[in-house]
Amino acid sequence: LQANAAQLKLVLEAAQMGTWEWDLRTNRATFSEHLGLVFGLPAGSCYPDYESFLNAVHPDDRDFVNRSHLDALKSSEYSIEFRVIWADGSIHWLSNRGQVYCDEQGIPERMLGIAMDITDRKRTEAALQQSEATLSDILNTTIAAIARWYVFPDYRVEVEYRSAGCEQVFGYTAAEMMADPNLWLSRVLPEDMEAMSSSGFQNIFAQRAVNVEYRFYDKEGNIRWISDTLMSRYDATQECWVVTSVGVDIT
Repeated sequence: LQANAAQLKLVLEAAQMGTWEWDLRTNRATFSEHLGLVFGLPAGSCYPDYESFLNAVHPDDRDFVNRSHLDALKSSEYSIEFRVIWADGSIHWLSNRGQVYCDEQGIPERMLGIAMDITDRKRTEAALQQSEATLSDILNTTIAAIARWYVFPDYRVEVEYRSAGCEQVFGYTAAEMMADPNLWLSRVLPEDMEAMSSSGFQNIFAQRAVNVEYRFYDKEGNIRWISDTLMSRYDATQECWVVTSVGVDIT
């Protein structure tokens, strides 16, 4: 038992997590040795009562945390993520999961749970969201039709994404082109499509970057000359070629 307890302690410390118990009858909380560190407290210490814990929660999350605890008394369990403020003023994200236990009369008497520091994960998520927003801004303001599509061994094609630049290049919005998978095919001049098809798939399967020029009927029936640069790579997981194309109007 001692060996198992020591192993569990190491696992909890490595994962920056700890266990807690809240006696609902006395309003007293008990932390495992490492959990205090997760809340910015000295190891082995804990908040004397629920109110002290709640005061350490970020003001913007306090009502949510309190409401979640109250709801848990009815539903018996909960899982939430929230911010706490350490004594040094730094803000940390925690994941908290708990289970309510009742007495023989069905009255909640205690809660047991586990809390983990997820600050690094939240920072990574925020950075990723910022990067995605920046990339989206760039794609949507670039005067080019950028698309991402999949080509399968049976020559089946699935388009995953088209940028807002489609409207300036093709005369159709990205939404219109995504809604009708055959729209692009139907507007390319047949003789140009035939010329592109003969070598297009071979270049994609060979993962060769290639530039093609073709004529395209826009929404008004006018012919536009389009220059498309295609780059492909094989995705073994999806068993297909992932193609990125960048088209510009060279009329």
